[in-house]
Amino acid sequence: MGTDNFANPLPEATAHAILDRAVAGGINLIDTSNSYSGGDSERFIGRWLSLRGNRHVVVIATKVHYPVGPGPNDRGNSRRHILAAC
Repeated sequence: MGTDNFANPLPEATAHAILDRAVAGGINLIDTSNSYSGGDSERFIGRWLSLRGNRHVVVIATKVHYPVGPGPNDRGNSRRHILAAC
């Protein structure tokens, strides 16, 4: 399930409700990125996982290449950027 629209325009409570419904319907792959909505998408998912205690039932797929800041290690596939994104 893609989460690019979480936080922009969806509020967190709506995102949580969508995630609840998706998992109840059998979806177990959540696609996200640290560049979606300035990182808010991943923060929403993290809080949802923490509140629900269901990390064991989903697979998280993320991306790290896209720029999230102006610095040389805020983009690309450098070791530092990859570790910071995780």
